[in-house]
Amino acid sequence: MLLAEQIAKKTDAARKESSVDRRFRDITKSIEERAALMQDEYVIKKLTKYGLAHPAEVQWVVQYGSVIPEDVKARIGAQELEPSLVESLYKDQQAINDRLAAEGFNLTERALDLPSILDPELTKEARETIEAYHKLIECEVVISWKHLTTVPA
Repeated sequence: MLLAEQIAKKTDAARKESSVDRRFRDITKSIEERAALMQDEYVIKKLTKYGLAHPAEVQWVVQYGSVIPEDVKARIGAQELEPSLVESLYKDQQAINDRLAAEGFNLTERALDLPSILDPELTKEARETIEAYHKLIECEVVISWKHLTTVPA
């Protein structure tokens, strides 16, 4: 078989997959990498509907750990996703979690581990960053297979 034919088959297979299938595959690949490093859990973030509608803001906050600057936000402001797509993506997050649970993983949602915005010692920038995290990220989902391991850590 020619290389182009092999790649065309992969393209066809990818087009048949749903977004849930692709994300599930990406997560399980990361889980397998963690297992090879003798770890027994993996953490993903569950985005809020606002966060799903504003992926560039999420990427900025996660990557840089600060609120997206207004000039950058103004340039990307028009990139907000359609409400129906956001609803679908939000449901997809749950479908992926349900599929992981059906495959034997323990899933636990936990609140973000961030300081309180009421802390008087926080700077204005730190307070804004914490608020941005809460606006964009609903919680962390801990995916664990520790209950199935037989060799003690």
